[in-house]
Amino acid sequence: MDLKDHKLIAVAYEMYVMEDGEKVLKEKAEEASPYTFISGLGYTIDELEKAVFPLEAGAEFNLTVPHEKAFGEHKEELIVELEKEQFVIDGKLDIAEGDIIPLRDPDNNVFQATVEEIGDKTVVLDMNHPYAGCDLIFEGKVLSTRQATEKEINSFLTLMTGGGCGCSCGDCHHEGCGSGSCGCDGHCS
Repeated sequence: MDLKDHKLIAVAYEMYVMEDGEKVLKEKAEEASPYTFISGLGYTIDELEKAVFPLEAGAEFNLTVPHEKAFGEHKEELIVELEKEQFVIDGKLDIAEGDIIPLRDPDNNVFQATVEEIGDKTVVLDMNHPYAGCDLIFEGKVLSTRQATEKEINSFLTLMTGGGCGCSCGDCHHEGCGSGSCGCDGHCS
């Protein structure tokens, strides 16, 4: 995507999946707290981005994203069993069934796993994305859309790479935040 095609887009939506033949609400972004992203940065599911990119503010959308184009197939090999002792802190088990917990791989990348089962000696974790194998149904409305500024793009990129919030507001606890070193010139907008 060309730089001129990077738009700052804000949407309100409800996201559903089908469970036992019923449409079940899984996520909601309300108008008071919209989902905001910059197109072309790989931050959003491609099919959702493609659907809302050409729309103007006020336009509604209804979109089904097949699981193959969302979070892929649910893979049995991503369900693992680990020693329960690894999750005990100060003599107490620090997790519960259904929890989504952060883990690190050998390269220090963070990913999430769902605690499926806690046994006497082991814990079963599902490292698939919670929506793997699910078609996603989005119903929503574009609240605003405009060309993103270079500053906004840089701030989003800083956020995506773990470099703090990118706004120098002092709230991200990133070293140097407030001095302009975490992605902007020190002025929150």
